[in-house]
Amino acid sequence: MVLPFLPNKRNADDDPWIVFDYEIQMYFETRNLLRHLSLNKPNDVINTITKNATVESLLLHTRIVTDILISKGSEKDDIVLKNLLPEWCNSESGKTLIDKLKAAYGKRDEENSPCWIINKMLAHPTRWRTDRFDYSKPLNKIEPLIFDVLSGIEQVTHRPKLIYE
Repeated sequence: MVLPFLPNKRNADDDPWIVFDYEIQMYFETRNLLRHLSLNKPNDVINTITKNATVESLLLHTRIVTDILISKGSEKDDIVLKNLLPEWCNSESGKTLIDKLKAAYGKRDEENSPCWIINKMLAHPTRWRTDRFDYSKPLNKIEPLIFDVLSGIEQVTHRPKLIYE
C-alpha cells in the first residue's frame, strides 16, 4: 500500500508508522461511511450488504487499531505502540490511557467484553454469530478510550489524528 503523503515508502519495513496510519485511516473512514450508509435506503438489499460489509470492516480495523494501541502483539514482527513510542507508553499519562483502553477492551476469554464479542461474533466462525448483532455497545465502550490514546499520541508525535463527524 502506498499512502499519498508517503509516496516513497511502501511498507512497514520502510516505516512501521505506515501500518499505524493505514489502520487509523481505515478505522475512521469506515466509521464515517457507516454513518452515511445508515441514512440511505435501509430496506435496499445492496445497501444492506454494503452496510454489513462496512460494519465488518469497521470491527476488523477497530480490533487491529486496539491491538496496536494496547501492544497486544507477541511476535517480533508485530507492530505495537510500545515499539513505536516506548517513552510515551512508559510515561504516566501514556500508561494510564493505555491501561484504561486495555481494561475496557477485555480479553478473548472474558465473555461479553469487546474483545470477546469481536472475536466470537466476527473474527471466528462460532455458534454465537448472527446477522443481526448490534455492535454499538462494545464499540461505545472502547471508542472514547481509543480517541483518548490517539490524542495522547498526537500530542507527543504531532502526527495528525483523523477525525470525521
